Amino acid sequence: MRTLAHATRTPGADLRLGLLLAFVAGGVNAGGFLAIGAYTSHMTGLLSTVADAAALDNLRLAGLALLGLAAFVVGATAATLLVAHSQRHAPHRQWALPLLLEGLLIGLFGLYGTLAPAAVQVPALGMLLLCTIMGLQNATISIITQARIRSTHVTGMFTDIGIELGRTLNPQPTGPKADTSRLYHLLGLVSSFLWGGLAGAVGFTTFGLGFAFPYAAVLLALALPHLRRS
Repeated sequence: MRTLAHATRTPGADLRLGLLLAFVAGGVNAGGFLAIGAYTSHMTGLLSTVADAAALDNLRLAGLALLGLAAFVVGATAATLLVAHSQRHAPHRQWALPLLLEGLLIGLFGLYGTLAPAAVQVPALGMLLLCTIMGLQNATISIITQARIRSTHVTGMFTDIGIELGRTLNPQPTGPKADTSRLYHLLGLVSSFLWGGLAGAVGFTTFGLGFAFPYAAVLLALALPHLRRS
């Protein structure tokens, strides 16, 4: 598993990392819904919430949704800056740092949910933290794979699945040919997100927000071996 964050990449390692991150994203997304009543990987939904809330003069909800969008962008920006910094100073850890930060933030979410009394928890803070995590993760795998794989953008995955199915069913000999391996990869990513969501829904329902710790541990296990290298 430690090779998944190695600076030297292969298509197989990219796909395995994408599958793992999609599983984590599905689980954390499900946990976020159970904790705060919102799916935090769904930026389309947040932007629609801004429009709907503004039209209904619910400025508080519109502002909160805007903050969620901004948090997602902050996470993606942080991933990009961490990778760029490492590429200049320590190329061997260029992918480890954003994975480390994501693991720490997921752990922070778990601590927030288990240590803070329910009476003083602020769901908006949890939402912003989870949106940041989703932006961080989606940007990390996008940069690693040059946007061939995205771990939280399920709408885009289903769009690409439809495109490849259309090419497969196209009876005309002209036009782009179907990429069967890409279709299988996309189906794998969607399935991984789904299984992660199922695991997260069961785990967070059973064990509370402390179920975030196993997800954090997986990401830390990916990142830490590369941070110890000189």
